[in-house]
Amino acid sequence: MAKSVLPSTWENRFKEPGKGAPWVTESSVANEAEEEEPHYTTPPSSEILASEVHNELGLNVLYALQDRKILTTNSYNLSAVYCEPTTNVSSRTNTVQVLVHGATLSKVMWDFPYQPEKYSWVRHATSEGFSTLAFDQVGAGNSSKPDGLLEAQCQTYVETIHQIVEMLRGRQTSGKKFDKVITIGFSLGSISLVSLAKQYPADADALVLHGFSWNAATLYQGFFAGLQEAAALIDPQKWGYLPSTYTTQSTPASREATVFYGNFDPGIVPIDFALRDFDTLGASITIPSHSLYVWEYTGPVFLGNGNGKLPLPIFRR
Repeated sequence: MAKSVLPSTWENRFKEPGKGAPWVTESSVANEAEEEEPHYTTPPSSEILASEVHNELGLNVLYALQDRKILTTNSYNLSAVYCEPTTNVSSRTNTVQVLVHGATLSKVMWDFPYQPEKYSWVRHATSEGFSTLAFDQVGAGNSSKPDGLLEAQCQTYVETIHQIVEMLRGRQTSGKKFDKVITIGFSLGSISLVSLAKQYPADADALVLHGFSWNAATLYQGFFAGLQEAAALIDPQKWGYLPSTYTTQSTPASREATVFYGNFDPGIVPIDFALRDFDTLGASITIPSHSLYVWEYTGPVFLGNGNGKLPLPIFRR
């Protein structure tokens, strides 16, 4: 089982919010993850060396990823936004929502800039008396972007969430100790939270899961409709520094086919495409190994499904 250490290194930059917006703290978190053998170190800055390591390890990588192992020891910087409530609700003073984004998304999804009074989760939650912490997973947004196979993968995401929860419960973030932690995920974020509930069942006081219990018969058709390819090839000027293991949708049409369905606001589409982020090869490979049956977690679960979703019996009734 993984051992994790997260030094309390937060570099805070305070921003005065606009009218009606919550007080926000932007933070950079040092995150250090340690794992059992196998232990490999890959220079994340060298695409050639990374490819050589991947080729040398071969199937050992796939076997290790299937066993939910982290293949390296490394330190990562996490970008996070902490927002305090705009409304005082005494029963929620010591409760925080941890917001976990999906693949090809970032923490921006939780405070979306298009009609935020309607579409911002953060603004609604803070208006209801909740504190929120939205962060970019390793390999996304403004967080570190290490090797996209060995490091930016689901077990790394689970360990990151676990360490964040420990910090929130121990006064190491905003200086406030939270008694209750509600973890909220979307898509890949929900899968990470299911695995968290399996491996660390005491972490979350409640789980809110959206957009992940897909109809298995159409899962990969929908995935391939996104026409994902290496981000560095899509926009070399913007993303040329990224390894080829970082992918995203190549066109607005492919993004729309992957993300949107049914009756949606068309004004969201161009903004969402401009703000799209990355998926990684490591995350895509490890999704099945983290889509688990969870008997260990007995807390409340809210499952939000859209049309075409197939509920999965992953939690004890």
